[in-house]
Amino acid sequence: MTAAILIALPVGTLVWARTAWEGRFTAELPSHWQGPGGPDATSPEEPLYWAMLWTSAVSALIALAGLIRWPLPSAGMRWWVAVFASVAAVTASMWIGPAGSTLDLENALEARPGVGVLLTMFCLVYGAIPALVRPPARESVGVAG
Repeated sequence: MTAAILIALPVGTLVWARTAWEGRFTAELPSHWQGPGGPDATSPEEPLYWAMLWTSAVSALIALAGLIRWPLPSAGMRWWVAVFASVAAVTASMWIGPAGSTLDLENALEARPGVGVLLTMFCLVYGAIPALVRPPARESVGVAG
């Protein structure tokens, strides 16, 4: 149960952030950063949000399938959960970071990277958390004939 909540957390956070920040982020979000300065390219917010929500949700569903007690080795199923939970988290952060950097700004090109970069880096390894709390799988046992 804990692993399932942790897998769904990035998707829920993405939906919460969009709802809580409605009207505070810009219509265009930074999509490319040039070094330590501001962004040098933007993308429309709405299509980016829906693409990240869709990708994050599908990845989370695939990770949740890794919680089913398949007759496969635990290590393989933990990797399954880790990889797809991380993809769900990274894709959620790809909207949350840029949107958070534009809160209360007039123009997305005024944004600064801030903690969004650290958030995305954390999300790269986030999947290890639900993978480690995932219950062990049933190990296959050979039967002597």
